[in-house]
Amino acid sequence: MEANTKDLRTNTKELLSAAERGKEVIIIYRGKRAARLVALKDNAASGGRNPGFGMWADKQGSVDNQVRSFRKMRHSDQ
Repeated sequence: MEANTKDLRTNTKELLSAAERGKEVIIIYRGKRAARLVALKDNAASGGRNPGFGMWADKQGSVDNQVRSFRKMRHSDQ
């Protein structure tokens, strides 16, 4: 299935639905193939663990202090 950039703007929902059904949608830009719209293999949110998430969990008070120190540095020039 092919769609130009105007179709992409006006029919985004339909094109995404087609991709979810397993169809490949080729986006045409200025007469040339520019992109391919396909469904993700795993439609769930990325299951990978983010190493930064929860890194301050055991330092509850430290986060507030760290943010305050960042703000002091930012506002000290004024």
